[in-house]
Amino acid sequence: MPNYSYTAELSPEQIETLQQLLEERGWDISEAPYAVFRAKKEKVNVTAYESGKTVIQGKGTDEFIEFILEPEILHDIVEPEAAPDEESD
Repeated sequence: MPNYSYTAELSPEQIETLQQLLEERGWDISEAPYAVFRAKKEKVNVTAYESGKTVIQGKGTDEFIEFILEPEILHDIVEPEAAPDEESD
């Protein structure tokens, strides 16, 4: 089941990096109450709050997490599980 909303706690440095990355990639950046920035593009909205709470919403949430947030901001790369060794007879 796809996620349509996700919340992450980011440091001020991570928020700044995320904003710069999204600006470079042509996202529509705007202001929002209590937020450092709000970004919109196609099926995703991202709002990074002054508290560090960052909310990702929309139909493209899973793709944003997989291709932008985890590898480029959180630096979490999920390695595919290795196949178990096959036993020979």
